Amino acid sequence: MNKYLNTTLLYGIFGGLACFVWFISVYYSGANAFYSFPQKLVILVQGTVVYLGIRYHRSKYSTEEFSFAEGIFTGLCISLALSIISSLFMYIFSQYIHPEMVAAHVEELKKYLLLNKEELIKQSSVEVYEGNFKNVNGVTAYTLMLDELIWKMIRGLMFSILASLTLRRQKESAV
Repeated sequence: MNKYLNTTLLYGIFGGLACFVWFISVYYSGANAFYSFPQKLVILVQGTVVYLGIRYHRSKYSTEEFSFAEGIFTGLCISLALSIISSLFMYIFSQYIHPEMVAAHVEELKKYLLLNKEELIKQSSVEVYEGNFKNVNGVTAYTLMLDELIWKMIRGLMFSILASLTLRRQKESAV
């Protein structure tokens, strides 16, 4: 278990900080740090960290055989640490350092809903549209943090599966 902890701490902390630095750089570039194309590119950072973490674990701790399950477990541990660290720092930053960014995000969501009202009503219904518009006021730094945490864990699972499939190593059988 110690080998998983070492890899998780090394890559989870590094990945969490890298995702947070990406978040800050998107914010200071003037884009919406919660929902914009540059912010969604953090997927590349997360995928790279998970892949490199699984590869590091395989090369350091598994000499002959590296199973799919071991890769998944390692990737999920890294993703959990990465998600918690980056989401927590995002929360602290958006709640205490720059609280106006959440209000700006809410206003941007309202503007989007108003600009696309007819199209959104066509896709769903008036009741759904009005419910969504009312729910936008409930967006807080905490709900944005939870949203980011959940999505990073889901993406981490997908990256773990892909990396584990490509990095697994089976014991050669003597025939």
